[in-house]
Amino acid sequence: MQDELIRKAASLMAEQTAAYGRLSSLCAQMLTALVRDAPETIEALVRAGDAELHKMRARLVELVGTLAAFADARAACPLPISDEARDRFERASAELMRAAREFQHVRRRAAMLANNGSVFTAACMQMHGIQPITYSVPLTPRGGPTRWA
Repeated sequence: MQDELIRKAASLMAEQTAAYGRLSSLCAQMLTALVRDAPETIEALVRAGDAELHKMRARLVELVGTLAAFADARAACPLPISDEARDRFERASAELMRAAREFQHVRRRAAMLANNGSVFTAACMQMHGIQPITYSVPLTPRGGPTRWA
């Protein structure tokens, strides 16, 4: 029973590691899209990243539940865990930590680029006197433009 729970946790961690890889790839693509100013690509990448994050959150809840069940089983009857299950769990957890650190590095770069682009845009608007834009919201009273800035 305890070995099965550890193997399931290791399997979930391996899936989470693969998800971090996909998320890192999306962030790397986001870097390129931000530099090239491709709004459609940015929107698609944001949606894909959001979907991946939802799956990761659900998997994390399942992982925590599995680890809690293992802790309960271990408290009730502390049986030794097989070396194979222990090694598999340790490898999966080490890989998950490595993938999470790598993702944080890529995420930080993408966030800095997005923030710097925003600051650059604001500075250009202020320094060069670019007028604030107007946006016509489809459901405004009388359909007139609404000044946002």
